[in-house]
Amino acid sequence: MSKKIYESSKDLQTLSTNKAIEDIRRMFVDEIQVGRIVNDSQTPARRAAFVKQHGIAHGTFKVLDDIPESYQIGIFKPGSTYPIWVRYSSDIPSDTEDKNSTVGIGIKLFEVPGGKIIGQGTTLDFILQNTEVFFAKDAEEMAEFKKAAMTGKLDEFNKTHPELAEVLNSMSKKVESVLTESLWSCVPFRFGENDYCKYKIDIEMVSDPGQFIQTDAKNYLSLDLASRLMNGDAILNFYIQLRNNSTTQSIINARSLWSESESPPFKVAELTLPRQNINAREQEEYGEALAFNIWRTLPEFEPVGSIAEARRVIYESSSQVRRNINGQSIGEPSKARKTDFSGYSIFEPTLESPWPTGTLGNVTEDFRKFTDYMIPTNSFGTYNEVTVDTRDMSSTVYINWLKDVNGRAMKEGISFLNTKLSEGKLRILFEKNKMKKVSFDLIAENMISTNGILKITTHTLGNETNIVGSVTELMNFNGRVDMECAKEACFDLIVIEYSKDLNFFNLNNFIMHFATK
Repeated sequence: MSKKIYESSKDLQTLSTNKAIEDIRRMFVDEIQVGRIVNDSQTPARRAAFVKQHGIAHGTFKVLDDIPESYQIGIFKPGSTYPIWVRYSSDIPSDTEDKNSTVGIGIKLFEVPGGKIIGQGTTLDFILQNTEVFFAKDAEEMAEFKKAAMTGKLDEFNKTHPELAEVLNSMSKKVESVLTESLWSCVPFRFGENDYCKYKIDIEMVSDPGQFIQTDAKNYLSLDLASRLMNGDAILNFYIQLRNNSTTQSIINARSLWSESESPPFKVAELTLPRQNINAREQEEYGEALAFNIWRTLPEFEPVGSIAEARRVIYESSSQVRRNINGQSIGEPSKARKTDFSGYSIFEPTLESPWPTGTLGNVTEDFRKFTDYMIPTNSFGTYNEVTVDTRDMSSTVYINWLKDVNGRAMKEGISFLNTKLSEGKLRILFEKNKMKKVSFDLIAENMISTNGILKITTHTLGNETNIVGSVTELMNFNGRVDMECAKEACFDLIVIEYSKDLNFFNLNNFIMHFATK
């Protein structure tokens, strides 16, 4: 039997690193990810890390026109523009509260020419999170940490690894919004033939959410993201931090902090996420189907260090497991998803150019694809074909708020509890298509008085004084409501007027019949 002789300590180090990387892959993918899929009957299968998705948005990645020649490497050619989809997420299970979670962004650029380190497509990925460094210095320490965590010995491990524990503690912090967080690549990358760099993102401009978002809500980060992007564009700055001190800026130790005072990040590009509805039909599923890998990049941006090597193996293995179980293609998309299905129209109607009518057909909306949400007074929320307007209401409207509010258990769909005992109007707008008929489930309850009348009428936008269909008046009711126009008429607005004696109503399961052109 021959005995393998290692010629140098470097061979032993490589063997140790490879073993650590395989241990990490086994724990993350084989034990945790597959364990959740099998033991919890997880459907669809989720990722191994950064499982909880807050939202996915489309936009553009534009390189600045005047960057210095030393930064003009790979994709960073002055004025270059790429379509992008970005996925915001937290490194927690999907059913866990957002509070104090580590958040990250996956950015997928499309139409990027040139061969990639992995994959044969025209996509390129960046992954950043809201911590400047990785908590484990290398793959060996990461494997030891994960083993301790899975065997109930994490407290003991952290005591003997104070630097790692310090970074972990710093990662648990309050996040107001994923859009306002500064984000870093954590691990270093090559930058051309002779340089190394890290990436950073911070906010240039973002809209206010337009309503109060309770930060103790389970899914407040997705609510905030959806509200801000519904109200306006978001612009993010993209920086490159070049390594200029090999002594203080390690490319081997992933916990090495590259001081920004010593090596200031330089802005090279902007990401623009235009105003949009991230709750558009199938957009969430598109985000879940995408896979992000820091090794899906050009050779001149090769990731560096054993943590980066481990991420390559884990990401590829996790993606294959998830996509195989879900019946999804392993390859990369050749083109970015179309954005004209994203549920928000930039068309502004006028008297000369009103909203266009659609073609004859049925569309349903049961709100199941949307997270719980509160629409305050004098506001609105858009859900595919349906926009809910609360400008003439004195109390909050709830979307899928499956919680107890003042003793009343909210239901799926659109719910309203008349806590102010006032009269008002809820408007349901159909901004993209005019309707011939709309039917929906309705539950309405009065107070003790029998005078709590609910009056439902149909109109055209901008002409609410003219009723174009039948008038429906209800008191206590639990059933199906049909609102329909006669002959050639059509409508794009339903007004639900309620009296002060009405206690509660809920609407759901809309079926919309488009008008013909």
